[in-house]
Amino acid sequence: MKLPRAVCLHLSGNTSSWDSSYGTSSPESTPLASRSGSEQRQEAAGGGQKNRKQPEPREKQLLQLSIQDGTMGKSASKQFAEEVLRAHNDYRKKHGVPSLKLCKKLNREAQQYSEALASTRILKHSPESSSGKCGENLAWASYDQSGSEVADRWYNEIKSYNFQSPGFSSGTGHFTAMVWKNTKKMGVGKAAASDGSTFVVARYEPAGNIVNPGHYEQNVLPPRK
Repeated sequence: MKLPRAVCLHLSGNTSSWDSSYGTSSPESTPLASRSGSEQRQEAAGGGQKNRKQPEPREKQLLQLSIQDGTMGKSASKQFAEEVLRAHNDYRKKHGVPSLKLCKKLNREAQQYSEALASTRILKHSPESSSGKCGENLAWASYDQSGSEVADRWYNEIKSYNFQSPGFSSGTGHFTAMVWKNTKKMGVGKAAASDGSTFVVARYEPAGNIVNPGHYEQNVLPPRK
């Protein structure tokens, strides 16, 4: 009996990284369908490799069928996007930073990229985020993950963040992207793959996780007591 699995990746400035408590190989180069383990979550906040394994012909057929029957390629619902936004702003309020607003352009681009990820079932960052045009958090799960669940997993990285020594860390990039003070707007996308797993993309402008001196001190504030 297979149990639910989930994974996350995050973009952090010009540094690429990934964090998973349940895997041993990078999700940016490993087809998720081939990964094993009783439970797996991947959240991503780093740039990915350019090379990507293409689906086999049989996979392509399954993807086409799933698109036709409506199980893949659906836009992230307004309710889902607002749930992700609300969770972000609840957390941002704790840190005394301004609320984010949903952006139609970022929503559209995030949705397009989530569908691209679902078509290959490989978790990796977009060229736009890797070049610094936007911030980006990614999440994958073997089930239909909720917006609040995704946001909670990202924010829980605060447990590993050292406010006494602020800066980038591969294990806290999702959290810092969420509460980055200078970020003003975000977009959300979610798509289902042919195997029923889901990919979530959050994009941020202006991008956070800037590694230049002083930026973390100014933008990642400790929670208010």
